[in-house]
Amino acid sequence: MDAKQVFIDLQSGKIDAEEAKRRLFNYQSRASKELDITLTEDDKVVENRDIRETNNNTADDIAIVGINGHFPMASDIDQFWLNLSSGQDSISEIPKDRWNNEAYYSADKEASGKTYCRWGGFIEDVEGFDPLFFNISPRDAEMIDPQERKMLEVVWETLERSGYTRKRIKQQLDSQVGVFIGSMYQQYHAFDAEISKKAMVALSSYGSIANRISYFFNLNGPSIALDTMCSSASTAIDVACHSLRYGNCKMAIVGAANLSIHPYKYVALSQVQMLSSDKDKRSFAAGDGFIPSEVVAAVLLKPLARAEADGDNILALIKSTSVKHKGRSEGFSVPELSSQVSLLQEHFAKSGIAPETISYIESSASGSMNSDSTEFATLKEVFSAVGFRCPVGSVKANIGHAEASSGLAQLAKVVLQLHHQKLVPSIKTEPINPSISFEDSPFYLVETLSDWKQPVKNSKHDPLKLPRRVSINTFGAGGTNCHLIIEEYSFPKERKRIVFPPVFTFSAHKRNSLLLLIRKYKDFLEKQKDLPLSDIAYTLQVGREEMEHRVSVVAHNYLELLNELEKVEKLLDGQKIDSKNIFSTLLPTDLQDSGEENREFHRLAQAWARGEVVEWQSYYIEGAPQILPLPTYTFDRKRYWLRKPEDYLQFNAVEVAETSEERVESLNIQIGRAVAATLSELLALQNESIDWNRSFVELGADSLTLSRLARKIESQFQVKIKNRDFLQYRTVDLLSSYLAKNLTETSTHHSDEHLTKAAGSRF
Repeated sequence: MDAKQVFIDLQSGKIDAEEAKRRLFNYQSRASKELDITLTEDDKVVENRDIRETNNNTADDIAIVGINGHFPMASDIDQFWLNLSSGQDSISEIPKDRWNNEAYYSADKEASGKTYCRWGGFIEDVEGFDPLFFNISPRDAEMIDPQERKMLEVVWETLERSGYTRKRIKQQLDSQVGVFIGSMYQQYHAFDAEISKKAMVALSSYGSIANRISYFFNLNGPSIALDTMCSSASTAIDVACHSLRYGNCKMAIVGAANLSIHPYKYVALSQVQMLSSDKDKRSFAAGDGFIPSEVVAAVLLKPLARAEADGDNILALIKSTSVKHKGRSEGFSVPELSSQVSLLQEHFAKSGIAPETISYIESSASGSMNSDSTEFATLKEVFSAVGFRCPVGSVKANIGHAEASSGLAQLAKVVLQLHHQKLVPSIKTEPINPSISFEDSPFYLVETLSDWKQPVKNSKHDPLKLPRRVSINTFGAGGTNCHLIIEEYSFPKERKRIVFPPVFTFSAHKRNSLLLLIRKYKDFLEKQKDLPLSDIAYTLQVGREEMEHRVSVVAHNYLELLNELEKVEKLLDGQKIDSKNIFSTLLPTDLQDSGEENREFHRLAQAWARGEVVEWQSYYIEGAPQILPLPTYTFDRKRYWLRKPEDYLQFNAVEVAETSEERVESLNIQIGRAVAATLSELLALQNESIDWNRSFVELGADSLTLSRLARKIESQFQVKIKNRDFLQYRTVDLLSSYLAKNLTETSTHHSDEHLTKAAGSRF
């Protein structure tokens, strides 16, 4: 009898749950005995007659096609790997720009209203945001939870690294993309602020994190936020995988956000004594709690068959996921051994994957003695039949406990280890928890950077390599426990020489952002000179959004590209340059004679730089190159944070047409200035930053803002504005021209004095 038959009998009522559990356990034991596990000095050697246990990808496999995030002391996943592989300690004292911890700290664990923990893992610039990039007004940005703002940025970066623009999502996936977000804390409302703003923040919802992503990127799949405490991210992965398998979406964005922005969080966790009082006792150590960590991360998932057909860069596979609550135990937050054991045993049996094929375990250990020892006892029981010593580690030892984002921090570490085929050290693990003995177990703790040896299956002929396979445990404080089985993807694409247009395209919403982007690419390309130029050009051409400030470069080799980018940097910095291979609105528009070889490339580069549509895909008739995880957009971040009432800046309305010079200006200009000034007041934008040719939506105006704008302009100019007018006349320039024309046509019964008086009034 196999595992499938057990579930059939359970569903038909032939057996009850207890009998099903017994049979599954027996089945798993028999499956284990069929495996001949031996251990050599270098490799784990596995004998298995079941092809499912080797490298047989199935229709249920989910491909990871993109991943990125902001981690403690790492602004992206590349820096995260450097930190992990070097064994860097990413824990620091609470930054002074978060709060004055001296006012809240006490070494006395029983002190009321105090915290005994002074440490954490912190990401940079949680107060910074580029609202207009996401069509959000500065005034609204100030009231949006920082977790929501950071999640928007990280999702953008993750899509960029995978080469997905909104255009490509629409064309290739019909916008059928689901969003699944894990989050647990809402601290932003704890800040003092003007009552109206504080009231708006009180309406904050986890759902808006997911929904705003779906709204901005125009995604039509499920849009769901989940809160299962520390297992939120892993639960979101589980739900996303099911949604993909059921066909509810064609791609899934799974994200999680966890920040520590207010001292009340530390005080509350200290009152229930969940935090660590010693920064040097981490995972598996004899500690008394965990150290909180900030992580905002996202991963892109697709069914494997679709990812292969779409030519995605497949980073790893999710073979199977499982979620289960512990039920009743000795306490609400007390871990329960038998429920953890049953979660793993039943999941291995249901998935048809034996524990003996796991070659690395990413543990949930965080430094809490009870929780860590319970998980270790679980692993010993589930992996008792393993005939080799399996490596174990925990990312929480390096960066702290990312709580709601833990599952994605664990997954990011595992994906990086699979990519580099290295196992990274878990740090600060001594003195070891007295209830944990690695010597008397089938495990060893990874304490140094080491090669991740390829598992091998014995054969009468040539040895058969097995995929590296990982078990990830994520256990929630409220009892929702998750288990993920991850596997390396071992079918890389065959590389072939591709003829491509050597045009490298760069764009940004602002000139300064474009300058920073060029500098970022210069630094990147100086360190990565082994990447195919065809892949770089293709990624920039089809895998990046096209924005208003553009520059394109024609180059045939790395040296030429770097030299031209240096000239572009000077150009954007206001200096004069001389180049036939750079195209931008900042340069003369006439094509220079560049010879027959480059003439067509220069024509393409110039057309794109001017804002014309170039169908780049049509130039790759021999096949598409590989999308690369190139540097992402540089946001123009400024501080947006709730302010105390006494610090609150009142935005004064700007007077319009008060001088004699302004009275003689055209009515069009007068109305335009009034509209811009009103928007400045309503959106908390500086008047000079309002672009008259940018749509109201891009400036961050919603329907309520436009309704208020209409009322003020109607009152000022005695003109009627209908809601549909904003759909047709969607910029300051278009709206003012339309209103001026209407006023001029109906002005025969109005005196010039009345119009001048209306134009010069305050609002």
